[in-house]
Amino acid sequence: MAKQQRPWLIAYHVGVTVLTLWSVVNVTLMFLKWGDYATEFAIANGLLVVFAVDYLFRFIVTKNPQFSSQVQR
Repeated sequence: MAKQQRPWLIAYHVGVTVLTLWSVVNVTLMFLKWGDYATEFAIANGLLVVFAVDYLFRFIVTKNPQFSSQVQR
């Protein structure tokens, strides 16, 4: 029997996926020099803040924080 996921967790993963895809589109537009560079740079900075807060929150609430160099084998 499959483990049932909570609706907020599914919404979280969908949200992070959408933000990740938007960041790829934003970087592509910046490289192609389409649109207003200042606006796209502001969007990129906003995405950076969102991902940084997400990372810090997930690191704080995790039950077993490990760094990649300290992973037990």
